[in-house]
Amino acid sequence: MSQASKVDSNPLPLKTLADIIFDMTGDERKEKLLAAYCKKQVEEWDTLTKNDSRLQHYISPWFSRPRNRKEQLLDSSEQRDVEDHFVPLTSPYAMESEKFARLFAVDSEDGEGKPHPLKSRRVVITEDAGTGKSVFSRALLRWLSTQEGWDAMGDGEPLLGVRWERGDRAWPEKQDSLHSGFATYRPHLAQLLAESLSTSIDRALEVVDYALQNDRIVFILDAFDQLAGDSGDRQREAFSELANEMKRSPRYRIVVTSRAKKIEELRHPEELFDPETWNFARINGFTPFQQLCYLRDLVENLTEVPTEFQDEWESRFLNFNTRAEFVGQIGEDEEQEDTETADDCLRAVFPGVYDDIQELLCVPTVLFFVRRLARDSGSFPKFRNRADLYLQATEDLFVRNLPRSAEFGEQHQPLFQEILAAAAYQMMVMDAQTYVVRHHQVRTLEPDAKRRISTPDVLRQWSRLWSGVQEIAGLTDFLIVEEKSNDFFGFKHKGMMEFYAGLHLAKNSQPDWVAETTGEVLTEGDTGLIENSADANWEWAFRFAAELLEASDDRGASLIENSQLTASFAALFAPKANSTRPTEFMFGVWQILARSQEQRPRYRSIHDNVLHFYRQQFRLILLERNETGAPSERALQAAQLLLVDDLLSYVQLARDERGRELTQRLKQLPPSDDFEAEHLTAERHKMQLELNSLKALRDNVTLNSWVTRLKPEHSAYSLCSDATKPDEFRDADDEETRACEYRSTEHLTFMLGVSPEDKYSDTYLLKNLSRNKYENPWQLVRVPAFHMASCCVTWDQYRLFGQHRVNDKEDEEPELMNEEVLRTDGDRPMTHMNWHDAFCFALWVGEDYRLPSRSGMGRSCLGGH
Repeated sequence: MSQASKVDSNPLPLKTLADIIFDMTGDERKEKLLAAYCKKQVEEWDTLTKNDSRLQHYISPWFSRPRNRKEQLLDSSEQRDVEDHFVPLTSPYAMESEKFARLFAVDSEDGEGKPHPLKSRRVVITEDAGTGKSVFSRALLRWLSTQEGWDAMGDGEPLLGVRWERGDRAWPEKQDSLHSGFATYRPHLAQLLAESLSTSIDRALEVVDYALQNDRIVFILDAFDQLAGDSGDRQREAFSELANEMKRSPRYRIVVTSRAKKIEELRHPEELFDPETWNFARINGFTPFQQLCYLRDLVENLTEVPTEFQDEWESRFLNFNTRAEFVGQIGEDEEQEDTETADDCLRAVFPGVYDDIQELLCVPTVLFFVRRLARDSGSFPKFRNRADLYLQATEDLFVRNLPRSAEFGEQHQPLFQEILAAAAYQMMVMDAQTYVVRHHQVRTLEPDAKRRISTPDVLRQWSRLWSGVQEIAGLTDFLIVEEKSNDFFGFKHKGMMEFYAGLHLAKNSQPDWVAETTGEVLTEGDTGLIENSADANWEWAFRFAAELLEASDDRGASLIENSQLTASFAALFAPKANSTRPTEFMFGVWQILARSQEQRPRYRSIHDNVLHFYRQQFRLILLERNETGAPSERALQAAQLLLVDDLLSYVQLARDERGRELTQRLKQLPPSDDFEAEHLTAERHKMQLELNSLKALRDNVTLNSWVTRLKPEHSAYSLCSDATKPDEFRDADDEETRACEYRSTEHLTFMLGVSPEDKYSDTYLLKNLSRNKYENPWQLVRVPAFHMASCCVTWDQYRLFGQHRVNDKEDEEPELMNEEVLRTDGDRPMTHMNWHDAFCFALWVGEDYRLPSRSGMGRSCLGGH
């Protein structure tokens, strides 16, 4: 055998790219490895955009920054329509590289008055659900792996970008990283690098150390709001460690994405996200032009472009990619023209509903489902809100794909929907901040979810259906369930889990969910729902449940059970023992309830029962007694919130309703016997004593005596009418004043605005009128007579309603912030309230009680003049 044959029979092992690079020497080898890692990230993004239907029509996001850097993160769900609070960083037409680079820039003025970028190393991106935060973090990682990103962030040298996400690549655990700062991220970084390049951990560690030493690492921490923990404790613990490390080593670059409310929950968010060292930004919604470009091929195929837009359509929207390459040629006037034209085109695509869904179409997740439904059904969907769209999309996925299964059919669709709803709700009970469960949690999820179902068809086929969820995940293109196995169960994204949890709140077959007479949540395992409803993590679940009431074409009717949804909303409107009432969210749900009961009478019982349950909370306070049997201090405080003439009817209504409730509850208790448990005997005795005291109030003498003891010494309200005006006003000499006088107790007539004869009017108009158009003109106003409270609501009175968020910012007056002062001086006027707090408080007191109108408040502040 020749030497050549020996060589051929023993070929040398093939070397990987990493091995070939490692044969190089010095820093060149490390640079090549970093470049190879970056190339791998770009390839993964390219693969993702080809295979993931959500990204096949990817449009790069654009961003805005709070106008005032001193302000803590603004909740864009509140401020979306208030443009003054946000400043766009770029045009939506800008190239992606420019958009991302501007996130890391701080505007300053040079000698010529032109802004120039100063490198910023920390960025917080906050937005609401479904706005593309995770997609942004993936796109950012790709950009950091390109020459454009290196030039903007790394002086032209390759960067080591690393992305963590709760639902995918979990954040490093405390014991091996966060507890001691960034230094112990090394093994995690090395592991990621080794897996990506198929090289050894030792070689990867060498590259990681090189990148750390040369300030070439960017940490992308996605889904901060989903980091596991209770009440933000885990987030605070994790980030406090990172903040301390960043103070010691300020060179680290970090990008964080989160829902804004989770950061606001932190008591001192500025400790972790210092406005001086972090850039705050939000992801702007798709503009009408971007929306139309995302849907342009479907618009061409499924609808007829209106004749009046044909020229604009051909010159603008069919050429989007070409125009995007010449962003510098697109001025503000052309942007405005594009927006107006696109707006008109979309109104033709969604006739009759576009005004209702205009804001929804700005949300990437919503736009994705619109595209998916239009592609599959051959027409654009008609929907009213996000729950309506999600419902149509998930039903369509099941109906179209279940027939492909050898084991299941279209008839199994409602069964799988119920299983997923129970699983989603149970996952939120376990940890509302994440949409996946792993390992032992998966094994406990199945029996706990099954416990929430009593539908015979589901229970009879439970094992088969639960095992089939994995097949269903694949059949529905993993758009509902990402994966289901013995060690992992996860929804596609958090919004999908929240939607299914909302379905469970709206209609479920869980035993003992509802007590028909009281509308209370009774199941022992769900007593935490009342407190959970105040948790920002549960907001979208309740919102989805409420939005089903307005689903189009009665599509949501089959998924709503009035008594069950009433019980769910009763939990939302119930008093919270350990947290403040979520008044902003309560107001939003209340608006939906008010609209739905007017538009669809079959939902009126939900509206009426929730309202009755809510107001009964206040009325029952009037029946509270102290140790001597007299009205309690709380009862006296509540009585001061009512007109004297209303006290009797309030007490009678509270007596009757509470009496019926106690009678029903006594009937539900098992018959008494000698072997009755001690706690049942005590409960029976307590309810019987309360029922006897209520029966005593049926005697007119006792009832009148109780009402008399509740009456405040001085009336808390004053009638505002023409007949109650001061004498000097009634007998005024000027003609305008006499024209206002009708001497009526039914109306109040007065002049509203800034008088042109006011000696301060010129100064006032100059300084304020330009900002408040409602102060002009000086006009005659006539409104129905009303009673106005003589004094402000006090801290003690508001505490009857619930706890309050005491703001303890440093710039506030310290005497108002001192909790001890608040406890001892409860008669101080209530402060630090927002409009939603005040509205929900007035709604709670009674039907005839409300916040004053602008004109009524203006007249009352004038004191009759």
